[in-house]
Amino acid sequence: MFKTYRYRLRPNTSQQEDIRRNTDACRFVYNWALETKKTAYETNGTSLSWYDLNNAMKKLKPEHLWLKTAYSQSLQQSIKRLDLAFKAFFRRAKNGEEEPGYPKYRSRKHHRQSFDVPQHFKIDFKERQVYLPKIGWIRTIFHRTFSCSVKTCIIVSTNTGKHFIFILVDDGKALPRKKRVTKRKSVGIDVGLKTYATLSTGQKFDNPRYLQSSLKRLQCLHRRLSRKKVY
Repeated sequence: MFKTYRYRLRPNTSQQEDIRRNTDACRFVYNWALETKKTAYETNGTSLSWYDLNNAMKKLKPEHLWLKTAYSQSLQQSIKRLDLAFKAFFRRAKNGEEEPGYPKYRSRKHHRQSFDVPQHFKIDFKERQVYLPKIGWIRTIFHRTFSCSVKTCIIVSTNTGKHFIFILVDDGKALPRKKRVTKRKSVGIDVGLKTYATLSTGQKFDNPRYLQSSLKRLQCLHRRLSRKKVY
């Protein structure tokens, strides 16, 4: 069974720049692959595969030398993610969904930026650090450990300046069986405004109305804030 562990990264200034450089390169390659694939189909009806785009990317690096500073396998994973996005789009379109979700360009203004590191990364729980290709050892906050087979990892950066690593592992266990849903053990829930929740059994839960209960305290804090002076 696959599991994902999330840990907070504490990169220094130089490593933060390396992470940003890898993120920008992967986003650039993803958008380039989407534009290339779209143009090829609209021009002559050719559907470029993941293999075709990977070969074309080799010619892209001499034109954009800064791409060589990024981890090559992360760039390949960006194209693979685009390929998976198109497969999911065609599957939803085949099923007749109204909005199958055509793949979109990635924006640098998005609140969450990421890139994949499929292999050659290392985890050192004892020294509390993670090794990433092209970046090096990064100090990491390990709030828990694991002893499973490591598959891949994703580096995520937020617009608040925080960095995380998501590590996918396989613990070797079988997926748990789904429990049968029976009328005796099931209950329906209706959510409302006056009554927070009403169960099919007739039991009701009142709305806690947290805002109204804290309104006086909020008004007091607003008055304090209005008297503050900015220096």
